[in-house]
Amino acid sequence: MKLSTIDLQLFAAIADKGGITAAARHLGLTKSLVSRELAALEERLGTRLVHRTTRKTSLTGAGELLATHARRIVEETENAQAAIEAMREAPRGNLKVSAPFSILRFVLLPRIAEFRSRYPDIRLSFDASSRVLDLVDEGVDVAIRIGELPPSSLVARRLTTTPVVLVAAKSYLARRGIPAVPGDLVGHDILNLRPEAEPELWSLTRDDRNTQTVNVAPAVAVHDPGLLLDLVRQGLGVAPAPLLYARQAIDRGEIVRILPDYVRSVVPIHAVYPSRRMLAPKVRAFVEFAAEVVTLAAVGG
Repeated sequence: MKLSTIDLQLFAAIADKGGITAAARHLGLTKSLVSRELAALEERLGTRLVHRTTRKTSLTGAGELLATHARRIVEETENAQAAIEAMREAPRGNLKVSAPFSILRFVLLPRIAEFRSRYPDIRLSFDASSRVLDLVDEGVDVAIRIGELPPSSLVARRLTTTPVVLVAAKSYLARRGIPAVPGDLVGHDILNLRPEAEPELWSLTRDDRNTQTVNVAPAVAVHDPGLLLDLVRQGLGVAPAPLLYARQAIDRGEIVRILPDYVRSVVPIHAVYPSRRMLAPKVRAFVEFAAEVVTLAAVGG
């Protein structure tokens, strides 16, 4: 026999709400109707789906199996409906975005007028933070994060990746010389993107996948890419910086890339949001915008 979507919706409600009475209330139906439909479903399947007692209702093994499939079908049905509705609905409403300060400063905010022009009915608020947030508790619709993500129940969409490159100011290189190979860094002042100015072993990978290591002893460390670039502009030393942040300063000639055939690492950039269900149009619009602008910043354009 074939199960209808109505059968699955009804049984999913019984399973999720914990009984016939609660399911009837959730579906806006009478308890007697839900009870009759459940009995008819069990008869058609030829098996008991629910254990009924005066105190509680619990699922049988067959009921647990059906509930798993029913929930998935109901979710897909709701997603399909939401997708159709989203096509008709213009993005609007309040949108709270969390992102590290430097992503806001160097990447998103320089292009935000373009987003406002496209979506004038979206009201934006920004939380400049790199800390791990409870997006639901803090009312955040979408977060932009750079680097590997910790395990989480959140949904993550990878937007792009960005190489971490070595940069310095022309004034610094005029005084100290231009490193020709990774080993030359040993004699240079190092500015590091770390919380502490501790000695570190750097691995630098060339375009041909050849990797060389060098021990560095940072003169200054700062745990923010924007502040790091400020120090580089002052001519204080050589620093590793995500190209996502450094490209603007490189294009303006404020700093230059050294050892251009090498990268320190490649890091991912994600948009993170709390729901696995169909995205609201305002969230979808911002995620697509973020993917566009961070990709341009990371790879050029």
